[in-house]
Amino acid sequence: MEHVYRRISISRFREKAGKDLKWVEQIGGHLWLTRHGKHVAAVIPFYQLKMLEELLGQVESQKAQRLEQEYSRWRAAKSVQAAEELARLNSGKLVGGEARSGDIRKRAQKGEDPWDDDPVLITTHP
Repeated sequence: MEHVYRRISISRFREKAGKDLKWVEQIGGHLWLTRHGKHVAAVIPFYQLKMLEELLGQVESQKAQRLEQEYSRWRAAKSVQAAEELARLNSGKLVGGEARSGDIRKRAQKGEDPWDDDPVLITTHP
């Protein structure tokens, strides 16, 4: 079975997404999305995604579950490190330098969670 495909820019896809998605669904074609002439993504019918997952040996629900577990471990590690840093600050010590310590103190005084979007915190990897 030969697959029909169209190569289109991402900006064109944004403009006519509904029409393009209907074409993918009805024809079973593939959209190859480009940015500055380079392929960056593809849109394929969902039934073909299921076949691809079987070929790759990964089911979407398993990937989602693994991501959830990794995120939970990351949040737990972040909470531990945040508690350790807070203890250091409360004892008058610095956490990563004066600028970072000052920023964390200011955010905490405002009632914010200083570690909510802190990129410095070490994360865990499975």
